[in-house]
Amino acid sequence: MNTPIQVRINLFEIISTKIEGNRAWVAYQNYGTIKGTDQEGINLHWLESATAIRTAKGWRLDMLHSTRVE
Repeated sequence: MNTPIQVRINLFEIISTKIEGNRAWVAYQNYGTIKGTDQEGINLHWLESATAIRTAKGWRLDMLHSTRVE
């Protein structure tokens, strides 16, 4: 896509979450649609996971991983 991005919409589908003490893990599907000024969009899909730790200031992400799904 050579035109500037006008709209990007992402949809997250949670697969699994686990919380053990001060650590949390989540796995999810991330679906994205990106449209330019020509309104022809592209659809993208990633399988992603993240871990977080609970701190005095609340939950903080400490790892994100993303794998593109064709």
